[in-house]
Amino acid sequence: MLVRLATVGSGSPDDPIRVLLPTYDGLEIDPVTGLAIVHVPDLILPPNLPAPGPGDVLNTPRGPVRRRLPAPAVRAWVDFLDTRYAEHMGSYDPELQ
Repeated sequence: MLVRLATVGSGSPDDPIRVLLPTYDGLEIDPVTGLAIVHVPDLILPPNLPAPGPGDVLNTPRGPVRRRLPAPAVRAWVDFLDTRYAEHMGSYDPELQ
């Protein structure tokens, strides 16, 4: 699934620009918004992720990008990541932008 997220990091070698997920592919920064578009593998997605609603998807040249999740789905994703990657509990932020 392609998603749009806020980035962190200064871009230096010691603090690269990244998103707060354990794994992703194809980091692209949207020059208009400054947000990242990344591909998220299914293995880090919670089960039963709700289908996108109106306005939840942005169509881009790479394909449809999920840009919003309902608050309960974000909480479920955080809980899923905290359980799956307990050693990094509290480190990930899948809040879509």
